[in-house]
Amino acid sequence: MRDTIKEYEAVAKAAENFVKSVAEGNSAYAKQLFTDDAVLFGMLDGVLEHGSIEQFYHNVDTVGAGDDFKARIDVLAVEETVAVVRVLEEGWGGRIDFTDFLLLLKLNGEWKCVAKAYNQNSDTIQTSIATPHHTIAAKSDAPANAEAPEGIVKAIEYYIDGGRKASSEVARKGFAETATMSWYENGKLQSVPIQVLLDLFDSWEPTEASYKIVSCEVADDVAMVTIDSQFGDAAYTDMFTLVKDSDGWKIVSKVYHTKP
Repeated sequence: MRDTIKEYEAVAKAAENFVKSVAEGNSAYAKQLFTDDAVLFGMLDGVLEHGSIEQFYHNVDTVGAGDDFKARIDVLAVEETVAVVRVLEEGWGGRIDFTDFLLLLKLNGEWKCVAKAYNQNSDTIQTSIATPHHTIAAKSDAPANAEAPEGIVKAIEYYIDGGRKASSEVARKGFAETATMSWYENGKLQSVPIQVLLDLFDSWEPTEASYKIVSCEVADDVAMVTIDSQFGDAAYTDMFTLVKDSDGWKIVSKVYHTKP
């Protein structure tokens, strides 16, 4: 269910640490937002970046945002313990526009970011740059998509069908090899490789499964999708970060909330 406006404001306040770090060239603020094992995914100047959020800290500390840098924060969804934020950035490093999707969990009363995916605006790409350096992602003033693109739906349906058929072989087709899964349990953040979910599916019996896409935000080759899903009697809110590469759309991060 949709959370209160006060909670949306708390999420936006947390995301301000991200923008402040980029604007001032100081990762200290962002380190208050991200968990230690947070991950990032995105294409910078045509090169795929993925891995530890430490890459982002390094870039923030070594590349100045520039005098003309601008940013805007949009809180797209808050679902009790999970939230999605979009950050639009213009003029980073004097030349690049980005769109970031930040996936947050509420941990011990604080909103923390566990995954970041970004897209670089296509008219700012310089493929001649030899050494990629990371940051944020492409400008988009478009509203949330009423329907998800076919490739995104296909990746999600692999996930749903994998649970329905109790088959990791099916579900695996929707995920990147380095994908992660995160959730909040017993007062602690849990974050594991997606293989844990795949192994879980193999331990199930086939079951009824269904889903509904609640929201879908796409910025060129990155996307953030929220779904309501049901496997047997268990109901969830799933928030996915997806990246499009030469093999199509793949889920790179899954954060979920178990509904009561």
